[in-house]
Amino acid sequence: MRINLQNAALGAIALAACPAIMLVLKQRRVRREAKPAKAETLLQLTKELFELLRTRKPKHIQGIPSDLHELPPFLPKAFWSKIGDALRSQESQLVEKVPGERFITLRLDGSGFSKLTRRLSDLGVFDHGYSDDFAQIMRDCCTSLMSKTNAKCAYTQSDEMTVVMAAANVIRGEQQCHMNGGRVLKLCTHAAAHITALFNFKLQALCAAKGIRMEESLLASFDCRLGHFASLDEAMAVVLWRAADCGVNGVSDAVYKAKGKLAGAKKIMVKSTDDKLQWLAANQLLPLKPHQAKGSFFVKSRRLSQGVNPKTGENVPCIRSLIAEVPGNVLRLAAEGMLLPVEEVAEN
Repeated sequence: MRINLQNAALGAIALAACPAIMLVLKQRRVRREAKPAKAETLLQLTKELFELLRTRKPKHIQGIPSDLHELPPFLPKAFWSKIGDALRSQESQLVEKVPGERFITLRLDGSGFSKLTRRLSDLGVFDHGYSDDFAQIMRDCCTSLMSKTNAKCAYTQSDEMTVVMAAANVIRGEQQCHMNGGRVLKLCTHAAAHITALFNFKLQALCAAKGIRMEESLLASFDCRLGHFASLDEAMAVVLWRAADCGVNGVSDAVYKAKGKLAGAKKIMVKSTDDKLQWLAANQLLPLKPHQAKGSFFVKSRRLSQGVNPKTGENVPCIRSLIAEVPGNVLRLAAEGMLLPVEEVAEN
């Protein structure tokens, strides 16, 4: 008891002798009371994203008409950065299983592809500059992953792809599970392994067609990260974010691949996207190839077709699922409410 009283007395003396301590404590209390506004939730950001896309107009760039390069509704870079941070944060949440009522995104990215594609171009497997062969392999891999995961839609640009898996069905009032029981590790490893194997299979076929020996050092690999969301709009925000990235990177890629062929390409690389587009137009390098400029977006739809009854051998009408590409700028499609068109069952 005597020690406690002594400590209290010493504390009182110290505070009385040092008014600066009181000032510091007051400042700390003020800072605690003036807490920053609570960060927006992903759902709030997603609603804001779709609203901005609906109400904003494309940016006007002098000398760049829409038939030369389609520009989507303009949203500030800071907003896209906020969306990207929120989505990456969602992907970083550690869970073992995703419940069946949640929507899932699988985002795959090539590992060390800048170096790999340069080597393949030097060997003559891919063209120098933009390569239609590389783009087609990525498109084929994207639709294959859609089929494997029974995804609702998918998007690919450059060396990455994103698939969106819908919530699992509710059957007789019971919520079903996602494939692989929704286990995150299974979903990611299966997706990465499937795309790695398929990309290398198609790369080997391309090398053989061009008489080039496929070496072990040319093997590609992909990683995969999973995000899970309460709503389809939140999951689709991943696709929109990657499409916005394509609008910047596709233009930069076109300038970069002109380096060494055209004077000034190296200097223009550090300029803004607007400046790069004007430089590309001045050098007759627009329009870009559709996949380079916008990426490729695919959706699953249903069509009325003709099938054969295995018991009777008769032709009967049936509904089949198929994967169809939706052309156009993904951000514009979202702005017009046509990102996921209403499914119409029509005769094929």
